[in-house]
Amino acid sequence: MITSAQIRAARGLLDWSQADLASFAGIGTGTIHNIEHGRSAISEEMDKKIRLTFERAGVVLIGNRGVSFGEPSLKTIFGVENLIEVIHDVEKYVLTERGIIRISGLDEIRFRHALGLEFTDAYIKKINEIPRTDYRIITSKNYDDYRVPYAKYRILDQEFFLPTPTYIYGHKVVFILWQSDQIIVIENSELAYMLAKQFDYMWEQLKDTELQHDKNK
Repeated sequence: MITSAQIRAARGLLDWSQADLASFAGIGTGTIHNIEHGRSAISEEMDKKIRLTFERAGVVLIGNRGVSFGEPSLKTIFGVENLIEVIHDVEKYVLTERGIIRISGLDEIRFRHALGLEFTDAYIKKINEIPRTDYRIITSKNYDDYRVPYAKYRILDQEFFLPTPTYIYGHKVVFILWQSDQIIVIENSELAYMLAKQFDYMWEQLKDTELQHDKNK
């Protein structure tokens, strides 16, 4: 059974507050507080939820005392025509984790060209039929005609927009480098968490650019 000391240590590794852990694990913040202070016993179900949350974030629990980060990994995929591999991985995350998909620098025109119109249309239809997805995309006005119905959008001024797509989901970060024809996939909880926080800050700053139909989602 996971201990309160391990929970505090794992949160420390991830720089998570009690509220962060509660949100990611689907548990009340008060419950986490009580467990860490020995006021509540940890049930098997609670143990499973907390362990799974930490494991998904890349933290390994060692016995009933230690915690450490799992080994990060870096993979370079040569050829943006292999973008489908990334898209399928994102889809898998959406189906199994139901977490937030954060995307910035998205060039919808290049994406459709790289994936092919037939695949793109089929994929959009498939994701649109999945309930309660949470895609958040920061893009520019140039791609207004290419919005997908299942995503929320916020608009960055063109002078600050760089069409280098970055996906952040779970403990993964994916950079799509059109010019060098490469896709870089990094599995690193610290990096993913840091970039997710930066994305969320920018998302809040751009809230006035959200369109009305996006707000209603």
